[in-house]
Amino acid sequence: MSMMYDSLMISLTEEVNDIKEHGKPQGRRTKVTDKPIREYTAQDVKDFRKMQDASQQGLASCLGVSRKTASGRGEL
Repeated sequence: MSMMYDSLMISLTEEVNDIKEHGKPQGRRTKVTDKPIREYTAQDVKDFRKMQDASQQGLASCLGVSRKTASGRGEL
């Protein structure tokens, strides 16, 4: 089977075992820490496009944003 299937089956089996042993789910907690989002200047965007030899429209299409955003003058 797939890794996703195996992972889901392990999680479900653990949950069922917890319910059988404790009468209720024990719950799991995962701690996630966020990193600050880096801000890019218009010059950063232009330099990246030049390095990748990408047009404004080409970069915009890859990112799913407007051409204006990919030009470095728009809002992300």
